[in-house]
Amino acid sequence: MNSKLLQAGALIAGLALWAGPSVATPLNGEEIKDAISGKRVFLKVPFGGEFPLRYDPSGVVRGDGTAFGVGRFFSPKDEGKWWVRNGKLCQQWQEWYDGKTACFIISNYDGTKFKWLRDDGRKGKGRIE
Repeated sequence: MNSKLLQAGALIAGLALWAGPSVATPLNGEEIKDAISGKRVFLKVPFGGEFPLRYDPSGVVRGDGTAFGVGRFFSPKDEGKWWVRNGKLCQQWQEWYDGKTACFIISNYDGTKFKWLRDDGRKGKGRIE
């Protein structure tokens, strides 16, 4: 085999390792439960700020958007249920999103920060406290 080809291959492999993983690492179901159960999750919102959600161990999720003045657009507070199914965080609100179920892949969790990808393709970032 050509030595220049081997050198180029080694260089590419080294750069890939140096750059780190390019693919999101999703949490599995148990990891999701461990990460959010009993915790407050803050989702980053456009134009700055964070939207707080509380995931109770009982499976109840509570959201409060009063700090953003969202009452003009929809109910500023809502409560729903959350569960994990097929390695995704699922939730269903009483009023928000017309009560439809939405599921999320949670990835790149570092103990505090994470990325999410909703089943409709929307994505974002958040943190857990």
